[in-house]
Amino acid sequence: LSGFTENLRKRDIPFQMGVLEQGPTVADDELAHALRLSVGAPLVRLRRVALVRGIPAALLDAYLPAERFGGLAEAAGFEAGESLYRRLADDFGIRVRHAHSTLRVVRCDDDQAEHLDVPVGTPALLVKSVTQDTEGRAVDVSHVL
Repeated sequence: LSGFTENLRKRDIPFQMGVLEQGPTVADDELAHALRLSVGAPLVRLRRVALVRGIPAALLDAYLPAERFGGLAEAAGFEAGESLYRRLADDFGIRVRHAHSTLRVVRCDDDQAEHLDVPVGTPALLVKSVTQDTEGRAVDVSHVL
């Protein structure tokens, strides 16, 4: 299983990543259920925008349990395009094995439209995934728009 940045690198597609938010947050109902945590459990949120060939192409949100991955809240390197999955492997010994994903078409809200440089209401593909490690534990919830 490879992530967004790894897939771009494999295809030799030039890209840049901008970190919009990186730090602590808490689990709402949806995230708590997906990560098998309690509502209000501490999480780390990593929000990035991907520029592909200089054009905003994707908005990526990752939510990870802070109990396991709290060090990611202040980790450097993501603005340089470092892969989240590579960081999980290198720093935490985590190997991702499986992701359950759902896809749907949504319309960009104000925030999404601003970051993707499109008009509000522009249709976009939203991929929501729950990634598991080789032991079947939920590692992260990601939303890629």
